[in-house]
Amino acid sequence: MWRPCRKNSLEITIRRYLPDQGLKDDFGHPMRNHEDEKIIAEVYPYTDPVKRQAIGITTEKAYTVIFTGSSLEEDNEIIIGGEVYQMASRADYTIAMDNPLQLVVKDTGRRTNG
Repeated sequence: MWRPCRKNSLEITIRRYLPDQGLKDDFGHPMRNHEDEKIIAEVYPYTDPVKRQAIGITTEKAYTVIFTGSSLEEDNEIIIGGEVYQMASRADYTIAMDNPLQLVVKDTGRRTNG
């Protein structure tokens, strides 16, 4: 069974956006509700310059995130240390039986409020 390495583990948040419910803010803009799930994952800096360019990461901060027990959609966001990241690429980590998910996430430049 795969478990995150304690040395490289962090608590991260997966933010899932719920289907459009027709809600509007005070200015008439559509609002997207979300639910957050906290998990423990291995987090490593993503530094390979050739692979970074291949998936379109140039100057942003990027990380490799490995975790299990959760599924992820394209529009989900990963929150690490109050900073919001989006998925740049995804790969199955096939060494372990329970197939943890390995993602490369890149910085969006946004921060959470809490």
